[in-house]
Amino acid sequence: MAVLDFIINEIFGSAPIFLSLIALFGLLLQKKKFNEVLAGTLKTTVGVVILQKGTDIIIGSILPLMGAFGVFNTTTGEPIESMGASTFMVEYGSAIGIAMVLGFGINLLVARFTKWKTVFLTGHMLYWFPFIFVAAGVDAGLSGTTLIVVATIFTALYMIVSPNLIRPFVKQVTQDDS
Repeated sequence: MAVLDFIINEIFGSAPIFLSLIALFGLLLQKKKFNEVLAGTLKTTVGVVILQKGTDIIIGSILPLMGAFGVFNTTTGEPIESMGASTFMVEYGSAIGIAMVLGFGINLLVARFTKWKTVFLTGHMLYWFPFIFVAAGVDAGLSGTTLIVVATIFTALYMIVSPNLIRPFVKQVTQDDS
């Protein structure tokens, strides 16, 4: 049980580690050279950390504006309780990781067994949309298995529908359907 807890909390719960492992396995499956595998894995780690810190900076800069807009008697939404992306990841990182893996798995199954053959491979978005769907679920009062199931369903829908909606337009521009 300790091994399972470690995998869920320390690997699925840490976006930089989890996404770097996905990049590592992908690069190894492509039989890339050692230096390319190392560079790709490190770039993934650094990129996700930068994304998380950037999100924290944006949230931190928006909070003072919410108070300023209150002067005009506008609706500003509920204030964020100082929970930046990093703090949110500590508490809900495993739910995000599980929703990401399951959503991606559903995307692969749909691509294998239906006419919709696109596989969503945009790395930062593979992480971002489960993050958003888990956050929306938490805001709606969901928790536990219900939170993971709802976030997985919406993540899978996004991964399946969005590339298939834009595919005809991309084909017009690129003259290629690959």
